Amino acid sequence: MTHYPTTPLPTQPAPSRNRRSRPWLIVGIVVFVVIAVLVIGDRVASAYTENRIGQEIKDQGFNTKPNVSIQGFPFLTQLAGRDFHDVNISADKVSEGPVDIRGLNATLHGVRLNSSFNGGTVEHLSGTALITFGDLFGSAGGPSVRVTSVTGDKVRFTVDLDVVSGSGIARVTQVGKNKVHVRVISTGDIPLDVLGPLTDFTLSLPSLPMGMSLQNVSVSRQGVRIHIVGTNVAFSQ
Repeated sequence: MTHYPTTPLPTQPAPSRNRRSRPWLIVGIVVFVVIAVLVIGDRVASAYTENRIGQEIKDQGFNTKPNVSIQGFPFLTQLAGRDFHDVNISADKVSEGPVDIRGLNATLHGVRLNSSFNGGTVEHLSGTALITFGDLFGSAGGPSVRVTSVTGDKVRFTVDLDVVSGSGIARVTQVGKNKVHVRVISTGDIPLDVLGPLTDFTLSLPSLPMGMSLQNVSVSRQGVRIHIVGTNVAFSQ
């Protein structure tokens, strides 16, 4: 039997899965980068607009620039349509006149800009803020008092002076536009002349920006909670 040498047949290398999947990987990276750029651009534009709105609100009545947050994503579509659904504004303290308005939080619904982007309207706004009892009673200029309890619109307070000490009850209500009325309805053993102007006084709230007005007041342990509203408010730069 004759044996002939055999030459192995050439074989084709199996196609690499990595090579076939690489185009899809590149596409995925490109898509990710594009989305990231759009998201970053959207957030940058939103932050810039929030800063401008905060400055505009300050120019219209605040002595400090409030924090502004525009809700909804993407922002650029809202900007293109000049229609912002919800805008939140907040400020820890707004000093104005004899009192500090603390913890202001308001939501603006339906903010629509004009074609020149230099003004517009707010369909509706609502919010709350706080006036502490220290600021409230301190604005009257009488002796220092300490509130010990709250029931409805009545607050029980104490006065501790060198010559006299005791407790009394005052009623806190809203009177007129942007005014809070305080009247002492019970003094106990405290002579009226000791309380002085605290017996009956009215606090006029500072003017609020963006067409906000006082809707009502309520009393809590922290102080007088004011509820603010506005409807179809026009604004401009």
